[in-house]
Amino acid sequence: MRYVSDFGDPTGAAAGNVGKRGSALSTLRSLGAQVPPGFAISDIACRRFVETGEFPDGMWDQVVDSIARIDEAAHDLDPRRPAFLSVRSSPPVDMPGLMEAALYLGINDASCSAFSAWAGPRAAALAQLRFFEMYARVIRGVPKSRVDGILAGADGSLLEPTEIIDLGRSIEALIVEETQRPVPTDRTEQVREGIEAVFASWDARPASAYRRAAAIPDNTGTAAIVHLMVFGNLDEESGVGVGFSRDPRTGEARPSGRYRAEADHPTTAYEYEGLDALAAADAAGHDELVTALASYEADRRDLVRLDYVREKGRLWIVDGRVADSAPEAVTRVLVDLVAEGLLTKSEALLQLDSRHVGEMLHPRLAPGELPPPTAGGSGASPGCATGMVVLDSGAAMDAASAGNHVILVKRETTPEDVETIRAVDGVLTSHGGRASHAALVARGVGTPAVTGSYDMLIDLEEALVTWGDVEIHAGDTITIDGRSGNIYAGELPLIRAHSTPAVTTLLEWADESRRMEVWANADTPEDAEYARGAGAEGIGLARTEYMFSGDRLDVVQRILLSDDPKERADALEQLERLQVGDFERLLEVMDGLPVVVRLLDPPLHEFLPDRLDVEHELAEARALGEPVDELETLEAALDKWEEANPMLGLRGVRLAVVIPEVYRVQVLAALEAVRRRLDASGDPRLELMIPLVGTVEELHLIKDMIDEEVHHAGRLLEVTIGTMIELPRAALVAEEIALESDFFSFGTNDLTQTTLGMSRDDAEEAFLSQYIDRGLYRRNPFETIDPHGVGRLIKLAIDEGRKANPELIVGVCGEHGADPESIEFFCSAGVDYVSCSPPRIPIARLAAAQAALREDRSEG
Repeated sequence: MRYVSDFGDPTGAAAGNVGKRGSALSTLRSLGAQVPPGFAISDIACRRFVETGEFPDGMWDQVVDSIARIDEAAHDLDPRRPAFLSVRSSPPVDMPGLMEAALYLGINDASCSAFSAWAGPRAAALAQLRFFEMYARVIRGVPKSRVDGILAGADGSLLEPTEIIDLGRSIEALIVEETQRPVPTDRTEQVREGIEAVFASWDARPASAYRRAAAIPDNTGTAAIVHLMVFGNLDEESGVGVGFSRDPRTGEARPSGRYRAEADHPTTAYEYEGLDALAAADAAGHDELVTALASYEADRRDLVRLDYVREKGRLWIVDGRVADSAPEAVTRVLVDLVAEGLLTKSEALLQLDSRHVGEMLHPRLAPGELPPPTAGGSGASPGCATGMVVLDSGAAMDAASAGNHVILVKRETTPEDVETIRAVDGVLTSHGGRASHAALVARGVGTPAVTGSYDMLIDLEEALVTWGDVEIHAGDTITIDGRSGNIYAGELPLIRAHSTPAVTTLLEWADESRRMEVWANADTPEDAEYARGAGAEGIGLARTEYMFSGDRLDVVQRILLSDDPKERADALEQLERLQVGDFERLLEVMDGLPVVVRLLDPPLHEFLPDRLDVEHELAEARALGEPVDELETLEAALDKWEEANPMLGLRGVRLAVVIPEVYRVQVLAALEAVRRRLDASGDPRLELMIPLVGTVEELHLIKDMIDEEVHHAGRLLEVTIGTMIELPRAALVAEEIALESDFFSFGTNDLTQTTLGMSRDDAEEAFLSQYIDRGLYRRNPFETIDPHGVGRLIKLAIDEGRKANPELIVGVCGEHGADPESIEFFCSAGVDYVSCSPPRIPIARLAAAQAALREDRSEG
C-alpha cells in the first residue's frame, strides 16, 4: 500500500487522506506555487500506529525514499545548504494549536557547522537551541517547567552564539537526565521519532477533548507532512508573513496581509507591516504571492490564506487554507463569488456556516486579545453583553428602564422575571443549563445569557457575587459571552448586532431553495412583529403561560389556589379578558398567517408562591402575634398542589381535566379574538394546540369542549385543532391521535426528557457534560436531536400519523427547531415547518435550505 506521496506528485496520491495541510501544499504545488520540497503521510499510517505502536509495513521505506528526493531538491537549490526537516500534523479538520510539530530535524555538530557557514553563527546557534527545546518537550515529553527553568532570564537577542549553544547543551543534558536516552544525531532517526510524536499527539488529551467538544470522530487519525525547513530570520532578504486573497475583515476584493522582515515564522507575535512592505522589499516575491492567492482562491472557491516565508530573497508558501474571516467578510465573499461565476447560489448556501450569520445577528466581542475569563458557565443564549451587576429582578428592570446597561444575576429565574429578561442586556445564573427557564426565555427574546456558573455564590445581604477569591459587587460592570459561557470582570468592547446586504441576499436565496417553512415561537405582539420581520411564516407556538408573568401572575395563582368560588370566577373572567386582548394583538400582527396558540401548560411550581417564603412569612406573623388565617390557607393550598416532579405532574391537558374552566375561558377568549379580527376585515388564522396529550381520550374530551364553545359562539368559525407530541406514548399511538388532529407539533424539549428519562436541568447540572466528554453522547441531546431514540419516535409518529390522516400537517416547536443538524433530520423525516425563537429565524431559514439542497444532491 502506498502511504506516502510527494507534494504535487502527478502519479497519484497515497491511500487514505493526507489531511488539510497535506492537501493544500500538494494543490499549491500543482498550481505552480513555490512550496518547500516535501511529502505527506496518510492518516491510515497514523491509525495503524495509534492502534499498534508500529508503523505499517512498507511505510518507513517510502519515507526514506521521499527524504532522499528532498535532499536532491535541496542540493539543487544550494549545494552548501544542510537539509533540516520539519514534521507537522495534517488533521482532517482544523485543530489550532492542539497537534504537535517536530522542527529542525537533522541538527548535529556537522550540520550545525555547515548551517553556520551558510546562514551565520547566530542563526545556527538559535536553530540548535530550538531543536533541543522541541526535542525535550515534543518528542521526549520533558516537563516544560524544567526546560523553562534553564531558559529563565535568557534573551536570545542579547546572547552571543556561544552562550546560546551552551543553553542548548544544557537542555540536551536535561533530556538525557530525564529519559536516560541520548538525543540521536542521525537525521533519519530524528525524523522517525518526530513522526511518532506527531501521530501520538492525535490521542493526546487536548486534541481528544477538542474533538469531543466539536463532535469530530476519533477514528480518523491525522496525516503528517515532512518538508524542507525554510528560514525567515537569516538576513535582510528574509522574513515571514501571511497573505489573504481578499480582506478578511470586510471581504473587499483586494489581496491583503502582512509581512515581517527577519522574523522566525508566521505565528510569531511581531509587529507586522502590510503587504506593501513585501512589495517594497521584493516586488517579484509580492507578485508571486498575489498570483498564488488568486490561483488558490479559484481552486478553493473561497477567501483563502497563505502563510509564506521569504528566505534569502526566495518566497516559499508553507501553508494554505480557507481563511478565518469576520462574518461580514464570509457572507460578502460568497455573494461576490456567485457574481463572479465561481460559485452557484446553491454552492454558496452549502458553503456558508450558519454560525457566521448567528454571530452577526447578535452582539459579539470586538476582535483583539481578551483577558483571562473571571469565571465560566454554560453558554445558554448567543451574544455578548456588558453591564452593571443587579441582583434583583425589580431593581434590574428599573435600572434598564433608566437607560443603564444591566446584567441580571440570580441563582435561577422564574416566570416573574420574563419581562426583566426582555429588558436587560444579559442574564447570568448560577444554576440551570441550556434548557433552563433562563436559557429558554433569553433565547426567545434574544438576550445573551450564561447559566450554570455553579461556582458562583450570591450574597444578597452583602450585595456581593463571588467565585472563590474573586469578588464582584452589585453595581460593578461585567461582560458575559452567551456563546462560550465566559464571564469577564469589567467592560469589554462589543460589536453591535447588525445585518448586511450580503446576508439579506443569502437568505433570499435560502428561501428560494428550502421546502420546509420556518415559523416562530412568539408570545407577545412585539415578539410576533420581530418574527414577521425576520421572515417567519407563522407562529408555531404561542405559550399562553408566558403571557402571565409579572403582575399577571396573580391571576393564575388565584385560579389555582382559591377555595372561594366567586374569587376563582372573577379570576377566570379576568383571564378571559386579558387573553382576548393577547390573542387579538397576535392575530393582528400575523394577519394572514397561522398562529398556533398552546393552551395553558404551566408546571405548577413555576406559578405558585415559593413554599419557603410562605413558611418564613407565617413564622414571622406567628412570632409577632399577627393574623395568620390567610397565610395558613395559602400554606394548605400549596400542600394540595405540591408535586414531587412538577414537569411530569399536573400540567398540560391534565390541568383541563382537573380544572376544566381554565381551558374553557381560553377557548372563549380565542374565539372572541377571531370574531373581532373578522369584524375588522382581518384574516385571522387561529389554531389551538393541546399540550401533553398521551391518550386519544384526552384529546376527545378537549375537542368536545372546543366544539361546544364554537357552536355557542353563534357564527361559523373554523378552528384548527392540533396536538403537541411530547410524550413517547403519544408518538407510539400517533395513528389514533392523528384521526382527531389537524396537525402534530413535536415539543422536542419535553419529548427528549421523557424519552431519555432525563430532567434537562438536573442532567446539565450534574452529569451531561461528563457523558459528552467521555463519548457516551455525541451531542447534547437538548441542543441536537437524538436521531436514534427521540428521532426514531418522531419518524414513527409522522409515518403512522399520515397513514391515518394524509392531510396531517407536522411541525416542530422545541428548541431543536433552530439547530442546523436537527433541521436536517426534520427535513428528511417529512416535517412541514420548524418553529423557533425570533432571533434564530435567519439561521433556521438557512439550515432548512441547506437540508433541502443536501437531500436533492443525495437523491441526484
